[in-house]
Amino acid sequence: MWKRAEKTALAAQRRLSTSRDVCLCLFVDGSFESKAEPSGVSVIFRRFRPGTADHGKLVEMKFHIRDSSGLDNNVVEGIAILQGVEVAICELEEAGDVEATAFKVLILTDSKSNLDFIRKGVLSKERDTHHAATNFVFSEITAATHRLNGCRGKPSSLELHWVKAHTNHVDFHTKADERANDARVLVSATRCEALVEGVVPVPCPANVFDRLEDELSDVAAITIVRGEHSTLPFRPFTRAAAPSPEPGR
Repeated sequence: MWKRAEKTALAAQRRLSTSRDVCLCLFVDGSFESKAEPSGVSVIFRRFRPGTADHGKLVEMKFHIRDSSGLDNNVVEGIAILQGVEVAICELEEAGDVEATAFKVLILTDSKSNLDFIRKGVLSKERDTHHAATNFVFSEITAATHRLNGCRGKPSSLELHWVKAHTNHVDFHTKADERANDARVLVSATRCEALVEGVVPVPCPANVFDRLEDELSDVAAITIVRGEHSTLPFRPFTRAAAPSPEPGR
């Protein structure tokens, strides 16, 4: 399975969208040490700006999570997936004229447990803190996916793919791991940072944790979930075909 996952990841990091063929590939990762320390998430992808000099350039985004008290590793990895969906929505909305009639988004993560949970398409019935927080983030991913599907009035599909952790064969995943660790100690008024080609700062989408913080800090009070969980528009990550590289590769 990991060989197929590696092939998918290598193709994804080479994939370059065009105005007529939009397939955004985003590598995400989360870094969690303990409930007493800050956490961080990252999103790595190629910029989608058809017709501009920035199109196809590497973008590295870091998002700081200042309060990990109501979180654990799985929840932080789930927040990374959610942040990836939100970044994809922003990237599509802020692009110029696009000829494509539909959008495709691939998010690659090393969190197999989150992918297994999402693939089942059901909420956990457990009432402990871990499952309550996981359910909440899961419902937020579902809601974001529905917004993605209506982005710019065009249909969109979202595929979640697993990539093996701590492999040096996939550069974008290695960068995602490094930037997530960096995000834990990020000092910024906005608690996020985005760089093109590692040097040029660009506006950063909203840090999703800032929106979720109050609710995640009191997971025992979480009782509302959103989205149609039985009809998630996800393809099973173990069966999704690898994206084709851009022409000439």
